[in-house]
Amino acid sequence: MENPELERIRTVLFAKAMEGRWEDVIKLYETDTRAHWAKITVSEDTALHIAILEAKEARWYFCPRK
Repeated sequence: MENPELERIRTVLFAKAMEGRWEDVIKLYETDTRAHWAKITVSEDTALHIAILEAKEARWYFCPRK
């Protein structure tokens, strides 16, 4: 059985990441190191993985290759 507090961290991280509320994600990362390793998607991505993917998509959108 999973730790309820870890499940809460995962739920909060997922919601904040999906909403693009990165300042809130950073605050949680600063206050609880378990957030660094929390797998928040079915493909076991962390919030950091989501941030990197989001940045890559934004870069391609704003800086298309010719």
